[in-house]
Amino acid sequence: MKKTYRKPKMKPYNRADNQISALDYIYPGRKGYIALDEPEEQDMPGKPDKLLVVTRHKALADLLREKGIISGDCDYMEHAGVDDVQGRDVVGNLPLHLAARCHTITSVAMSVPLEMRGRELTLDELRKVYRGVYTYRVEEVK
Repeated sequence: MKKTYRKPKMKPYNRADNQISALDYIYPGRKGYIALDEPEEQDMPGKPDKLLVVTRHKALADLLREKGIISGDCDYMEHAGVDDVQGRDVVGNLPLHLAARCHTITSVAMSVPLEMRGRELTLDELRKVYRGVYTYRVEEVK
């Protein structure tokens, strides 16, 4: 049996106050989470421990680091394929066929107005349009 963690029942709160991150449940032992005994996952042998960040935008990686969602020891890629994401915890906006291959996928939500689309956004612009991150497990239905 391995230890897994679940979020306690409480209101979400601000990371800036040195509190829980959206990704805390992925990484056991972080502040505010409760340990549970669960059987080992059998479908993800050899899952890499490092978080994979998939983005073409340097400013987005900087914003995620600033918010405490990712750290400097992550693996970074501009474009990912099936072999890159297979069984990994990934941060980025991926197509569903790739998200289904990830262990977890953390999507970055942004409200980008039409006039700002199609160009590289600065860190200040990203701070204004950033709406949070959401972590999912995607499964293909056969």
